[in-house]
Amino acid sequence: IVWNDASTTAISGDSGVDIGESKVSYARPIDYGSGSCLMVKKDIVQGYRALNRNNFDNYYGDADLQLYIQHGIGKEIWFQPSAVAIKAKSESKANDENAVNYLKDRWKDQLQTKHLPPPHSIT
Repeated sequence: IVWNDASTTAISGDSGVDIGESKVSYARPIDYGSGSCLMVKKDIVQGYRALNRNNFDNYYGDADLQLYIQHGIGKEIWFQPSAVAIKAKSESKANDENAVNYLKDRWKDQLQTKHLPPPHSIT
């Protein structure tokens, strides 16, 4: 999930959710999916000139690409529970403040109007 403050929350086996449960394991449009298992048409990636590894330290690049796909070109991101990826432990830096600030600035209008606040900020 991408929240309106540009933070993200993964729903995975590591988050205590059984991703095999029928309440979460069905094909559907989603807000955000792990960059470790994305299938994106080549022309979309090539057309996305802002995808620059210098903006991110191995994290948030996937979120920026998916925000571009959703809000930049108006396409959906879909979760497909039948897809399988084998991935080594991530070396990403999940709290990259520069990347979060970049996303906040780049997607501020869309984040504020189309994304919910993170649960910890709701009172």
